[in-house]
Amino acid sequence: MSDKLAAVKKPEGHRDFTLDPRKLRRLRMEAALSVTELARRSGCSPAHITMLEKDRHGPSLDLVARLTDVLGCTPKDLMPSEPSESAA
Repeated sequence: MSDKLAAVKKPEGHRDFTLDPRKLRRLRMEAALSVTELARRSGCSPAHITMLEKDRHGPSLDLVARLTDVLGCTPKDLMPSEPSESAA
């Protein structure tokens, strides 16, 4: 498993990484990658990337590591933002 993922804490019993689909799409587009190209480089199918971007599937930690390598980001960059304290 990637060293980048060592700092990511998952709740007990949680199996998949919590991904913000809008952030994944934004990072993919900023990298000027099509869904097909991101899928090819990260070793999954274009349908899988589409499902991630539509929030219909959560990625495995292994896929998160591959996506972050391709996109040049950290796992935290793909996670949902923490709610601000003022919103509480």
